[in-house]
Amino acid sequence: MSAVLLAGLSLPPALPRGRPTPDQVAPWLDVVEVLMSRGVRTPTELRNLLNVGYKTAEGWMQTVRDNWSKSLSDERVNWRREKLYQEADEVARVAWLDAMVAETSSERNMCLKIVIEANKRKASLCGLDKLELKLDARVETHQTIDVVASVEADFGLAPGALESIGREAAILLSKPAENVIEAEADEILQIEAVAGAE
Repeated sequence: MSAVLLAGLSLPPALPRGRPTPDQVAPWLDVVEVLMSRGVRTPTELRNLLNVGYKTAEGWMQTVRDNWSKSLSDERVNWRREKLYQEADEVARVAWLDAMVAETSSERNMCLKIVIEANKRKASLCGLDKLELKLDARVETHQTIDVVASVEADFGLAPGALESIGREAAILLSKPAENVIEAEADEILQIEAVAGAE
């Protein structure tokens, strides 16, 4: 693997002991930049390829990243951000479709986890992960017991009176409706009888 990553690269002369000058480090940074573009992502990988210390590899990688960020224009950064957003959106879309046809619950859960991670990535690319929402609202809550107690106090009712009224009303309303219909029918007949007598 290291032969593939180092193919076509000639390593600069070894650095002298002590603190090297920027001119001495520059050719090494060029090599590091090429290796990072070929897929080297960690200082450990770079250390193994170039036989340098971990801190040196880490510092060189950070220097290359800093140089990359300084040389990018705002348009280029936004273009890259948009490309990454589109890729994350496509990953989320495919994972969602896979979740809808998944055969097992673990497969569905794995796909939905990918959707969530892709959406987190999209939020990060848009800067929404660092967005701080400040809400200034006054919320008033009244518990039901307090409202009932205040109504009972306002009307001079004994504590628990509304509860007993509600219970009695529920019992009366739950009785069969036959008596009500008969009473209405009797009233209608009486009204018709009175109207017919006049």
